[in-house]
Amino acid sequence: MEAQRFRATPSVLYLAKRAMAAELKAGDGATADQAVVDVVEVSASAEAPETAPANVAAAPQGTAAQEVPSAQSEMVKCRRCCQEVAIEDAMCTPKFRPELRYTCKPCHAVCSQLQRRGVDIKEVLNESAAVTFFVDAKNERANGMEGRLCYAQARALLVQKMVESTAHVEKDGSEGAFQPLSHWMLQGYDCDRIEQLAERREHPILGPTFRVDIDKMSKEQIRTIVEERLLNIESQARERMQRRQAGGSAGSASAPQALPDLGVEVDDTPAAREKKRKTPEEKQAAAEAAKQQRQEDKKRQKLERSATSAAAKVLPQLKRCAERLTALVDKVSTIGAGLPEASAQNVANVQKTLEETINNATHMLAAAAKGHGLKLETDALLTEKALNGILKDGNAEIRSLQFYIRENKENLKGTAAKAKAKK
Repeated sequence: MEAQRFRATPSVLYLAKRAMAAELKAGDGATADQAVVDVVEVSASAEAPETAPANVAAAPQGTAAQEVPSAQSEMVKCRRCCQEVAIEDAMCTPKFRPELRYTCKPCHAVCSQLQRRGVDIKEVLNESAAVTFFVDAKNERANGMEGRLCYAQARALLVQKMVESTAHVEKDGSEGAFQPLSHWMLQGYDCDRIEQLAERREHPILGPTFRVDIDKMSKEQIRTIVEERLLNIESQARERMQRRQAGGSAGSASAPQALPDLGVEVDDTPAAREKKRKTPEEKQAAAEAAKQQRQEDKKRQKLERSATSAAAKVLPQLKRCAERLTALVDKVSTIGAGLPEASAQNVANVQKTLEETINNATHMLAAAAKGHGLKLETDALLTEKALNGILKDGNAEIRSLQFYIRENKENLKGTAAKAKAKK
């Protein structure tokens, strides 16, 4: 046991071996066994390091030391396929928000493939369809022979998702939707037949609305349109790349042309090129102007929405009023007795107002149907109350003309009767 008190150097090991050999020759089995244990312990102390790691506790004799479990890798969420992946298998963009910062490597590869051909996922698929596309592309890559996904496979999968998304939009879109008569009028339908035969429903904002069932495109037609759209995108990207390459080769072949001397001294120092900084007063004034502009834009949008809604409700009535007024004016001219000057002026003013109002309302509804902004003055954006006032003026002129025509017909009959009696 004395061997355990010394450092396990080669000389100590040599002496211990000699002692073991001498005791074996003497035939003392118990002492020989103890000598073997001493030699083994001395050898273990020689091979072990002098200091144990701080995170490993000393194990008692006869038991094995437990291994320290390795730290698990951090998991992050991919912004494309919305699946959790290990952080070492994701690409990080630090300038993005934390929930949009990481993209897994398969999704990044597919996105780079499409962007090199000019295809932007946000422009051809909605958010849910894009997530489904990246998940399917990731599974397709994992099931491939070499764990790769070529552009032809990614393009075929993209076409499939675009067809499915477009078919879903066509099914749940304007098919069978309740729309006002002005909507169907702008699309060229017969409003009289729609009003007589179509299903009617009262809307709290638009008033009476009508539903017309329209047959939609088949999936083959949608696939053809999708293919044409992708081909246009790819051809435009190819042309941009060719123009860029041609411009680069031309620029490298020829030296840049010198600007003509106009006789004006130009200060090209770094201080002159540096942008002038704004003072705190200028920054505050710019912030106030931007705030006021936002308020005006918000007020304008609210006014446009209310004016468009009012136009959709009152436009059919305005058109009927204008038609009746024009017919009565023509009828007055056939009687032979002209209107008084004041009445004729009032009728002309009302006709002009009705025509301008109908034109503005038609323009507003057409712009709203196409999703465009209204290029009208604020005075032309009338509320429902203002439109009803114009309609009321038109109906008043219609009643006055009807009364005038009735009186003149009676006077003409009395004059004709008197002339006949004299004969």
